[in-house]
Order: sequence, then structure tokens, then C-alpha cells
Amino acid sequence: MGLRITKRESETWKQAIIRYTRGSRYIAPSDVLNSYELFRREGQNEANAAYSALSEWDMLDSVDEDGDTMPDPDLDIGIL
Repeated sequence: MGLRITKRESETWKQAIIRYTRGSRYIAPSDVLNSYELFRREGQNEANAAYSALSEWDMLDSVDEDGDTMPDPDLDIGIL
């Protein structure tokens, strides 16, 4: 199992971060963008800074060996 971020061809890395955080109840896009800016100031390129920021906030996609996105087991709302 691995982790990844996907960016649409038409969006910037900042826009990808906003898309990833849009549905979160607890994490504001501005918090993740602040992390992104910190990683950029530390010298990371845009892609690595986006990955690091989303990783820091545990918001990356889980993928299996074939590269297919896996469902997040923490989001199994059928189990109470």
C-alpha cells in the first residue's frame, strides 16, 4: 500500500490541496496551505511540498499495489 496526491492538469498544487481538504470537517484548507508554504520555504519543490503538507495532515490517498485508490477504513460509516 502506498500514498499519493493527484493533481489535475488544469490546477496548481495549491488548488489540488484545496480540493483535497474541501470535504474535511476538521481541517481548514488554510492550515494545509500554511504547511505547504512552510515546506516551500524549506526548499521543497511544489509537488513535494504539497505531498508533505497533505501527509502532515493525513489527507493523502491510499493506493494498492496496482495504483488503484483504496477506501479509507476510518470512513466506514456503516459501523458504529
